[in-house]
Amino acid sequence: TDQEMLEIAEHYMRFSSYDDVELMLYYDKIIKKPDGNIYRYDDRLYIETGDPDLNIISGPFLVEKENGRIVRFGTAYPLEYVLKDYENGELALSMGRYWYPEDERFDYK
Repeated sequence: TDQEMLEIAEHYMRFSSYDDVELMLYYDKIIKKPDGNIYRYDDRLYIETGDPDLNIISGPFLVEKENGRIVRFGTAYPLEYVLKDYENGELALSMGRYWYPEDERFDYK
């Protein structure tokens, strides 16, 4: 469900936060797709204050509806481009491309 995918996305934000950077979702920018929901995020303090010094470069990610796996899209290409590759099964392999919430691990498949 949308709620379960949101919970997975929030789990990923907690897992990915580090030191003095607490990551937070843009709740008003969730994109719903047939395969799952796409989320964008940034430093919580940047979202709350707009201070450009706190902005981080963060690529969007998809929580797959079927299995809850996270697909990280990165920042090198526009979202539309990587979504097309994802939908065609042609997304470039990367060691950290996928994140599995049940055991909090990254993988390339």
